[in-house]
Amino acid sequence: MNCNRCRKILINDEHRLSHECLPRTAELPGTLEEKKKLLYEYYNATFIENRRDVFERVLPAFTYEAMSEVGKSVAKLTEKTRAIHATGQQTKEEVDSNYERKHYTLIEQNEKKILEISKSLRCQNCDELPKFYCCKDGSFCSETCQKDNSHFLECHRTLRDPYKESAVPMVKRMPHLTF
Repeated sequence: MNCNRCRKILINDEHRLSHECLPRTAELPGTLEEKKKLLYEYYNATFIENRRDVFERVLPAFTYEAMSEVGKSVAKLTEKTRAIHATGQQTKEEVDSNYERKHYTLIEQNEKKILEISKSLRCQNCDELPKFYCCKDGSFCSETCQKDNSHFLECHRTLRDPYKESAVPMVKRMPHLTF
């Protein structure tokens, strides 16, 4: 590559900035204002040319570096997103399985309690399933069992329809249960 002014072979960019190639102000024709204008145009053209050379050398390298960095960042974000999604899905599955397990455990416990209660409620006289309830302490399968049992003497109430109001307003009759 040769210098535009002196046609010397350029080894590096320092030649352009050296004193050899610079226009001499004494050699420039015209008034001081014209010399200023010519020097400005020369240095402006040199600056623009140097800037273009640097830009053309640096831009491709910078663009390649920037694009490779963007690619790496996108790959990292993709991996993080996949990991977060997988973790979220796994957590959701664990929560769902825990919920179902707890739900079925509670259902089983409640069914066991209901069976225990239904088995514990027996006729006080003959140990069959009760159909009538005298009070909170008395349950019987029939009126004859109630009369035969000593509870009848303690309670002093006769067996009535379980769905009607109780003789004593404080005590509510138990509903008629069928098992």
